[in-house]
Amino acid sequence: MKICVVTAWFPSDIHPGAGNFVANDAAALNEDHEVIVVHLVDPKLDDGRRDFRLGDVRVLRRPMPWGQPCAAAATMRGLRLVFDGADIVHTMACPSLIKFALSRSRTPVVHTEHWSGILRTPSSRMAGLKIPLLKALFRRPRAVCAVSSYLGSALEVVTGRAVTVIPNIVTPPPYSPPRESDGTLRLLSVGNLVAGKHPLLAVDTVAELADRGFDVSLSWAGQGPFADEVRDHARKLQISDRIELLGHVPPALLAARYAEADVVLHTSSDETFCIVAAEALCAGRPLVIQDTGGHRDFVSEPYCTFPTDRTPAAFAHAVEQAYSNRRSDGFESYAGGLAEHLGRQAFRTRWNAVYGEIL
Repeated sequence: MKICVVTAWFPSDIHPGAGNFVANDAAALNEDHEVIVVHLVDPKLDDGRRDFRLGDVRVLRRPMPWGQPCAAAATMRGLRLVFDGADIVHTMACPSLIKFALSRSRTPVVHTEHWSGILRTPSSRMAGLKIPLLKALFRRPRAVCAVSSYLGSALEVVTGRAVTVIPNIVTPPPYSPPRESDGTLRLLSVGNLVAGKHPLLAVDTVAELADRGFDVSLSWAGQGPFADEVRDHARKLQISDRIELLGHVPPALLAARYAEADVVLHTSSDETFCIVAAEALCAGRPLVIQDTGGHRDFVSEPYCTFPTDRTPAAFAHAVEQAYSNRRSDGFESYAGGLAEHLGRQAFRTRWNAVYGEIL
């Protein structure tokens, strides 16, 4: 089949970490189908490339600003032949479905939801307006999927539609046994340096652990607008020497970072799936993360530790527990089962079943 993936999130030279999960999905689907990606890029992230290949997948990148409806409609008209030439259009995340709504293509649509904004919609001040609009928008896809039951349940409430859960693909880092203790505690965090990931809470947690006598350090893999704030906050707490900002780390190099870590610390407050959690556990690294989110579909204690609240003291206590659990029985077996459940082949099988039902 010919599958046209439509997305507002996709890696670019300006932001190589954006939408990596969409790129992984497209590459996996391309193993069974002929996939073309239409990237409706925010002009701020537009690197100027228009028709190129990412691996074996052809990508068409078109700038599409939110605030210029006439220009956006013209962009979609220019892509009509691409949409109409596909057997299925596969929109990924609500912002992509909104943009695709400007198209008049009648090609069957399926949708994957990743967007955390769905979780906040029922309690938002504009819920009375947003929910009817979302219900109308979500009538278009013939099948609606979400990456976790946490997000899927919220999406069912908002749209009134049945939602199928198809998890993200996880490319598991190699499992490695825990490091031998050398008197240091090495933490790793992975994610964009943005408000929702709460990097300052991670810095505060490091300071709390240092006050408790640990020789602790934190490496953060990811880039974003909070980088300077993180450095300034660490400087104020006099722990700059304990904080390392790695910037964007390509997936091929991230495996080594997991192997070097003792505990993976994830301070995000909103996770619709959490690839980082799955990668950490597949790598055999104990995880500290809050107890609500899409990761609850696959995490398991004692390999994962949940803080009792969102304070530095609670996260520091959870890190101590996670560190003591790093040699828990059955960790390697659990990691292997998780890698299979969230692997590429399982993803392809799930989506081929959906495509088959549609056509």
